[in-house]
Amino acid sequence: MPITASSAPRAYLPVDGFIRREQLLQIIPISASTLRRRVLDGTFPKPARMSKNAIAWEVTAVRRWIESCTAPQA
Repeated sequence: MPITASSAPRAYLPVDGFIRREQLLQIIPISASTLRRRVLDGTFPKPARMSKNAIAWEVTAVRRWIESCTAPQA
């Protein structure tokens, strides 16, 4: 049976810890270049360097960003 959009496993945001870019981009509907641009202009949390070749975002910072986007504007 082929995998379709409805049958494909969905990514989820863990309760805490760190999340890598590939998983983050499955949750936040933006492209990798938009993510990079938002990090550089300060409109998205900066990632932490996990090793020389790996970066990840703190889940609590990502949750705060999501809440700020969905919060009603006064």
